[in-house]
Amino acid sequence: MNFIGKTADGAVVMNRNESHLHEEISPIIHDVLLRVHTHARPFIEAEVDFGRVIGTSCCVSTGPGDQIIFAQRPNRKGLTRFVQNRESEPSSRAMIVLKNTGRPKEYVLITAFIGSKAEVEPWDQRATPASFQFWRTKALVWGEPIIEGTATTKCPWASLEVAGAQANLLPDQGTRISEQMDKHSPESEIIGEQELALRLKLDLKVIKKAIKSGQLRQGQHYFTIGGKPRFLWCPGLITNLINH
Repeated sequence: MNFIGKTADGAVVMNRNESHLHEEISPIIHDVLLRVHTHARPFIEAEVDFGRVIGTSCCVSTGPGDQIIFAQRPNRKGLTRFVQNRESEPSSRAMIVLKNTGRPKEYVLITAFIGSKAEVEPWDQRATPASFQFWRTKALVWGEPIIEGTATTKCPWASLEVAGAQANLLPDQGTRISEQMDKHSPESEIIGEQELALRLKLDLKVIKKAIKSGQLRQGQHYFTIGGKPRFLWCPGLITNLINH
């Protein structure tokens, strides 16, 4: 590990080979750290606003007509959403994530980049429903290093979608849940089991039975919020998954 600077309250920050220290922020990383107070916290996510443009952010909002592609970046375990027809945008903010090493006032850099805070990507084990909501309308500008052969236009987050559940839960109806879901709203949103049953025109007991039996799995087909299951309703994505 290499020393890269100190925080405002004197904590030492080290950089690892696997740290995601983005090239554009490297020249000002010392200035960023000097604006961060650790308060002895074990894990730190800090967004620093310099009040002036310090560079460009490669994470931009996307919309209809944008050219979206997915690919895996080095040192990542899943694919990232990219946009091919956009350019980086000016930003006054820097984002930095630090983790305590177990020693007093010593941290290791997890990631640092120019721009505002981004949700973890949907493939990450720490992903939440907010991750899907964020990356549905955000993407990195195409041009970063990627692993050869990983690029695809099909969304790769199948294992985290309700679309993974099929109508073998309901053999008497002879249709897939994913096919029914594709007939509804084009806007993705987080919904509960009762709303899911209503939109799929199924008895709520069917959804509950599927959860209890393990055919709908937590972390794969749904998340738990406040002790209750929540599903990501995203028909456009589900269509891609069916054709994958």
